[in-house]
Amino acid sequence: MSLLLRDFERADALDAALSERLIDGLVAAIDARGEAILAVSGGRTPAGLFKCLSEAPLDFSKVMITLTDERCVPLDHPDSNAQMVERLLLQRNAKQSRFIPLYDSAMDRAAQCQSLNLQFNRLPIFDAVVLGMGLDGHTASLFPGATGLPAAMDLSSDTAVTLIQPLTAPHARMTLTAARLLKTRALILHVTGDEKLSLLNEVSAGADAMQYPVGLFLAQNAPATEVFWAP
Repeated sequence: MSLLLRDFERADALDAALSERLIDGLVAAIDARGEAILAVSGGRTPAGLFKCLSEAPLDFSKVMITLTDERCVPLDHPDSNAQMVERLLLQRNAKQSRFIPLYDSAMDRAAQCQSLNLQFNRLPIFDAVVLGMGLDGHTASLFPGATGLPAAMDLSSDTAVTLIQPLTAPHARMTLTAARLLKTRALILHVTGDEKLSLLNEVSAGADAMQYPVGLFLAQNAPATEVFWAP
């Protein structure tokens, strides 16, 4: 497979370009269908992107935003992706958007997973999914060797959300499955750093997707994964 790579000299230039790419897609979705739905990742990488998106001149009242995955921690925990989204993305113009969290510490996890599956299976396909990637090749919370990984990577599954227990990272996770993440009009991988670029090149050469789960997404043609990278 070959990478559809857009590379930038600086992370802030990447953030601005990726924000523009996403806004164009969301505007097109609103014009065509009256609403748009975006799935984003947590972590440190998208902080600048979130700020750019929050300031975009878009009717966010017609936009639903959710996460690709979430750690099973309370909202006030520093590792909460929802807290990061609320603090950095759901501000300024984007305050009007509807946010769909993936975890509520007050609910039983199994019951919550069942409820989320019903909810996400009723939602339309995403207009854009923005994935990140770790140096172990994980994306969303699809970690190599994690309990539940084969089922979460099964593209024939109708499960949208599943509980994952990574072996190499703290906290159980709620994650969208590979099958649900691929139900999108645009699939974007947002990465920074030379080490991650080297890993992307290695994985795109044909590495095992169970060893490097991000490889499953790089291998897709419909939609093809667009990679946005900066040092």
